[in-house]
Amino acid sequence: FSAPLPRIYEVSDTIDLPSIADSATTTVTATLTGAEVGDYVQITYPASVVNAGLSVGYPVVSDTDEIKFIVTNNSGGTVDVSSGNFTFKIVK
Repeated sequence: FSAPLPRIYEVSDTIDLPSIADSATTTVTATLTGAEVGDYVQITYPASVVNAGLSVGYPVVSDTDEIKFIVTNNSGGTVDVSSGNFTFKIVK
């Protein structure tokens, strides 16, 4: 007997983060067709997010076809990065 191999889906989306004040946090919602509550999700994001002093929290599937993640600004000033390509890997 061997266990079934995990199914892995990779989805990319262009996301425009809102302007975030210093020491503030925002929750970002993205639509990911095929995501289900309980799936494991990984995220990669543009270098501009890190270079701007933002921290990105662990993504979670919050509902069918929907994930959420938190972005925190630790830069010392308000940040508004341009939209960029975020990639999500879903493991079922």
